[in-house]
Order: sequence, then structure tokens, then C-alpha cells
Amino acid sequence: MTTAYHQPVQLEEALRLVARGATPVAGATALFSARSLPEGELVDVTRCGLGEIRVEEARLVIGAAATLSRIGEASDLPGMEGALLRRAARAAGSRPMRNMITLGGNLAHSAFWADMPPALLALDAEV
Repeated sequence: MTTAYHQPVQLEEALRLVARGATPVAGATALFSARSLPEGELVDVTRCGLGEIRVEEARLVIGAAATLSRIGEASDLPGMEGALLRRAARAAGSRPMRNMITLGGNLAHSAFWADMPPALLALDAEV
């Protein structure tokens, strides 16, 4: 049974909650398909500044809380790499699901339908 739901705005507060045993969530789509909800506390990390998408000189930076919708629509992601990431993000689920599914969750949940891990592997991405 879930006993508390936290929505911190500071990453440090979220990390403290996780360190004491809270389960981090963002889109929380994995909870919908889980056989049972996690025991204890949940900490929503969507307000902690982890959703950025940024182009730097030699790399792309995509935060763990960036939704697949945002990635799929990020026209400023350059080159073949950007095209691959947009296409992989748009291939996952329906639009309502892509509005909720985050990059971090897509990587961490290990669902058979997760499209982002193969794309990131193909790009030799660092996670």
C-alpha cells in the first residue's frame, strides 16, 4: 500500500526521500501495468528540473523526466541522432501515453515495448 505521495521541487529533497526508501516516479506509467503498487512512499520527480532537452556543442542532453512526446517533437535535435531519437520516441505507445512516459522510466522499467533503449544503444549514448 502506498502511504505517501511527495512532489518536491528541489532535486536534493527528492534524493533525500529516495535515500530513506521512497520510490521515484515521473510519468508513473509502470504503475498502471504493475500487478501491485509499490509499498511505502512515492516521490514524483517531475518538478525537480530533470525534464530538460538541450543541445550542446558535442552532445545532446536529455533529462530523465523528459516525456517521449517532448523528445518526439524536439525539432532542434540535430542530425541523424536527433532524427533517430524523435522517431523512436514517436513509435512508443499512443500520444496520451507518450505524454506520460519519460525517458528515465522507459529505460528503467525494461518493458518489452521500450523503444528508447535500442536507439540510445545505437547512438552509443551515455546514461
